[in-house]
Amino acid sequence: MPIMCEGLRKFGTDATSCSLLSYKFGFRADINMHWDDLTKEESSKKRDDSYNHFIQPYDIFHFHFSRIDIMPSKAVRVMKKKGKKIVIQHRRSEVRKLSVARKMNNPYVQVKKY
Repeated sequence: MPIMCEGLRKFGTDATSCSLLSYKFGFRADINMHWDDLTKEESSKKRDDSYNHFIQPYDIFHFHFSRIDIMPSKAVRVMKKKGKKIVIQHRRSEVRKLSVARKMNNPYVQVKKY
């Protein structure tokens, strides 16, 4: 995500990358939350406190993860109420399993051949 935002900025787009969890490969986002370093209670409070701060200035949210549990429904409801657009992009292996893809009833689902 940081590399994507850097490229978008080169084309004049106001883009900011935000990592909710720590990057295991040492990538640095523009904003690093490190919610995985907090206790469950601390993480929950920090999320609640950050919604308005991070949601207000942006129009489109593009998430790259499969762990939707770290972005609770409260944040999605706040974004929806404020008219924000949300894109969630999965790149993990669970969306490449044929057994899972067939259950989606989506004619555009593709499964990589290994």
